[in-house]
Amino acid sequence: AMLEMDPFQAIRGKSTVPPSANIVLDAVSEIVNGSGHGNNPTAYFGALMTMLERQDLRIPNNPLVEGACFLLSIMLQRNALSSSIITSKFDDIASMLLSILQSQTESLVTTKHVLNALSHIVNHIERNTWNNSSAVRTLQALLVFSVDPRPKIRRTAQGGVVTAISRLAPSPPAIVCDCIRLSCQRELSNCDMVVALHLIGLLQQIMVSLPISVTGFVLAMLHEKVQSIKTDSLTLRLTACIKDVFELCPSPTASFVDEVLSSLSGLIPHPNNIDGNISFMMTMTSGYIRLYQLSPQSVDSTLPAFMTSLAERLALDQNETCKQASKSMTSIFQFCLDSDSSPSLVTALLTISESLLSYRFKLRSLSLEPVCAAIRSSAMIPSASGHLNRLLNSLVEIISSQSDDVTRKQRLAVENVIGVAISSLGASTVLEQFPLLLPAPDAPSLDDAISASRVWLLPLIKDNATTSTLGCFIDHFLPSARGIKTWIESNNNSVQSQALNAILTQIWDCFATFCTGPSDADQVLITLIPDLCQFLHSYPLSRTPIARGLTLILSSVSPPSNPEPIAKILLPALFTTITLVSADKRQSLLDCAKAWCAAAPSPLINRLFKTVLKKLLVAENSDTKHDMMDLCIVVCIQLDQENILRLRRILENNMIVNDPILQKRSYQCMKLLLEHHHAEAIQDWAAFVTLFCNNLATLTASAKKARLLCIATLATILPDDQLTNIIPQVLGECILSVKEVSFKTRDAGYGAILAMANRVDIQEFAMMLVGGLAGTPHMQSATVLAIARIIYEKRGQIPADTISEILDTLLLLLTGNSREVAKSVLGFVKVAVATLTADILRKHLAPIIAGLVSWCDQKQNRLRQKTKVILERMLRRFSAEEIKSVMAPRHHPLLDGIEKAKKKKK
Repeated sequence: AMLEMDPFQAIRGKSTVPPSANIVLDAVSEIVNGSGHGNNPTAYFGALMTMLERQDLRIPNNPLVEGACFLLSIMLQRNALSSSIITSKFDDIASMLLSILQSQTESLVTTKHVLNALSHIVNHIERNTWNNSSAVRTLQALLVFSVDPRPKIRRTAQGGVVTAISRLAPSPPAIVCDCIRLSCQRELSNCDMVVALHLIGLLQQIMVSLPISVTGFVLAMLHEKVQSIKTDSLTLRLTACIKDVFELCPSPTASFVDEVLSSLSGLIPHPNNIDGNISFMMTMTSGYIRLYQLSPQSVDSTLPAFMTSLAERLALDQNETCKQASKSMTSIFQFCLDSDSSPSLVTALLTISESLLSYRFKLRSLSLEPVCAAIRSSAMIPSASGHLNRLLNSLVEIISSQSDDVTRKQRLAVENVIGVAISSLGASTVLEQFPLLLPAPDAPSLDDAISASRVWLLPLIKDNATTSTLGCFIDHFLPSARGIKTWIESNNNSVQSQALNAILTQIWDCFATFCTGPSDADQVLITLIPDLCQFLHSYPLSRTPIARGLTLILSSVSPPSNPEPIAKILLPALFTTITLVSADKRQSLLDCAKAWCAAAPSPLINRLFKTVLKKLLVAENSDTKHDMMDLCIVVCIQLDQENILRLRRILENNMIVNDPILQKRSYQCMKLLLEHHHAEAIQDWAAFVTLFCNNLATLTASAKKARLLCIATLATILPDDQLTNIIPQVLGECILSVKEVSFKTRDAGYGAILAMANRVDIQEFAMMLVGGLAGTPHMQSATVLAIARIIYEKRGQIPADTISEILDTLLLLLTGNSREVAKSVLGFVKVAVATLTADILRKHLAPIIAGLVSWCDQKQNRLRQKTKVILERMLRRFSAEEIKSVMAPRHHPLLDGIEKAKKKKK
């Protein structure tokens, strides 16, 4: 059916169509219509071919030929003709087009249309029919015009060649390869540099689709041409072409890549030719990486020399050249240095990486990314250890040097390399060669001891030792931590103590890094725990990093397989430490205690809980009660049924105590019990619900959020009969909470309301919310906000009749005098406009507009601004005329102003 459509329907009457094409189109249309074939594309094709056959091609710039070629190219470009027709008539079409091409060469327009047509018919040549003379002549014509000086002609012809070769990849017929060889020989036989550039532009697009033998032949000819002409632009284009071959050629051989690299190495550009140098480095780098992938041993003799030349380019006063040299060296270290590398190559490459730290490079903008790549790649190569040690020695010497030759930027670059070494080789390897030498109590002078130490390594270890073992921390850090702590305790000099505290804090900051993924936690953590407990108790600055580290160990890839003996020692120490720390600084300790309680056996947790419970019951100090409640929150999830019941009774009593902190933590603990042990904790739901609801009278402000979270939890676990009992008793409390000052409390209130809405019939629940409108203005305002949230969250679930009824009721509130209520109703209207269907809104359009404009003159509470925002949204749902029809004329200027502002934004 598609083929019966008018192939020229899209261009008829268009001003962009050439006049000659319109004339020809009118003529052939009359012929086709007169023959009774309708809009058959085949009939149009036959008429066009007949017209071309009758033209005198000796007339230059024949307008009828131009118009017919334009229409023919349009038909072929839009696939209006079936492939079978083109294949069967290929010889006739090609012969006609080639004749026109030969006679109308001076006409740029005709030539372009003919080449466009040839580019499309060449796609219909089957692989086994390329020996046909018409097919060969067509390809030869496209190749000839691919180097034409006229850009449009050249691009069209090149597009045809690229399309044809791509269809035949990866093994074009021999006749096609011969045509390309002959074309290259012909075009490169003269000394025209422009033609050579055009030829490279074509070859760059088709080289990866040619066989390796053809690619090698063409590159060799291009190399000879470049050697004879020696221009920077030609060399630049050739290197870019070769780079594409290295990166995109699907199956090159090692010998082919090696030969191309060898020939390319003779085209080294002048040092001042920045673009040429960058292209040369990129191409050579791609070639060596590809050669190493094919045959690692093939680069042993030539790659070090190239790397040396890259290192020399780093010393040039050319920023872009230096950047590319650094990138090239980084890539080679990354891809050409691994366990398959020969010892001689490893030695040569790492020696070059050492040279990057020599004095002359310190004078330049130091880029040590190649050194980082060398360390990463050679970390697992045994033969590289000696070179890496020397490399680290050089890096440490630069950091330790006080010379002004090393700038701060260079020092940071060196520190980055050392960080990479710590990450790749491990902290133990680095520290065995370069001990921290931290100050010891027997040092004669603290200042001298700090100057002689390598304290600067501590931040680097903290950021990079994620793969190191806990044994490394025990061997290299723990002795120093003990000694410095002893020194601090015996030192009366506040300045010295401050310096020692800074060092000791950095040591413990490293502890969390060693706990990220230690492989020896099972073996050494138990031996480390006594020291950790001692520091937790006696050194406050170590508590947070130790707690963070112990938490990380449990979530690491290889946590302790038997945490019980560790937990027996650790948890009592943690509990004691928690009571020593102020409430605002103990969160990390609480998180650590929770994690270890979850990993510890239940009998141990229940024994610890009994101790905590005893202290809670006998405590006379409120601070002690608060601390014990924190510990109850930590252990409550792991308790057995007997202790759960004990804890619940304590919590019920604490919920009515006039102690805001104790009450808040009791609700928090009750929430956890309800989430994890509601079946064990509550046997009589009716009694519990009654008790819980009665506690509202003694509720303190700080416990509101925790109580609301409890209500949300209850709403998800209560039996249906108890849920219907509790909702009327707590709904008013939840509604009022959405007007609280605290955002977290408001959010908890909304969460509780939504949790109840998820369990009951949404229509009935919405009507229960509406009952809040009978209260005070404050209650009305809160109720409107709650209804707006429910309608937004449950959009599509509430029946339209119910929404209409609610909307009518709420709009009546806009007639009152309370700004608080009006503000909430405007918020509801804003939600309604965004979520309700246009049909529902249209029924209430008049009261909505009347209510909005009644408050548009009020500047308090930003009511005027809120009104304008809602009107802007309504203009997206309804036309201005429809809104004006229900709006008083005196308010029309307000709507006009909104429309004008909207147009200005566009």
